[in-house]
Amino acid sequence: MKEEPEHLKSLYRISMPMIMFFTSTSINLFQNFIFNIVGKRKGVTISYNIGLQVFSFLNFVGSSFWTYLADKTRNHQAIFFFNCIMYGVLAFFLFMIDNFQSVNLKLNLILFITICREFTLSGFTSIMFALIINYCKRYNYDNSLLGMANVCYNSGVAFAMFLNWAISYFFHNYNIVGIFVSFFIFIA
Repeated sequence: MKEEPEHLKSLYRISMPMIMFFTSTSINLFQNFIFNIVGKRKGVTISYNIGLQVFSFLNFVGSSFWTYLADKTRNHQAIFFFNCIMYGVLAFFLFMIDNFQSVNLKLNLILFITICREFTLSGFTSIMFALIINYCKRYNYDNSLLGMANVCYNSGVAFAMFLNWAISYFFHNYNIVGIFVSFFIFIA
């Protein structure tokens, strides 16, 4: 096994769980505002928006796919980077939907983008946990780092729920504010 300098060990013990916290907060905060923004599009009914959320089951399929692909290629970082770029591109296209005139075309594009986005989103957490597991194996760590990352990930989900409430309570146009907050949390 490789031996790592002591100062890097303590840095990774802090930074990996914090990355999990910020990533989960950003993703969960952004997901809420995506569905709010989609729900305000012309032709999108409440039942259509609820129906779109059913596609979250693709997270199970996508998680297996992305993890298998990352393990097969042994390049988890590239797969994770690809998922980040794809998620950003799909979110950008979702914001550009209003440029189309046909309501049916908008609804079909929203459906297609939602399916692709949910499939892409599933790669985030599974690959991040795989990266932490690989790191622990490489440097002969115990799995306490994985447990701490899991706690921080779940704390990020809870923090996103609180931020959703706070943003919707204090700001009238909370979709834009929520997107900026989630973007800056992801950058952090």
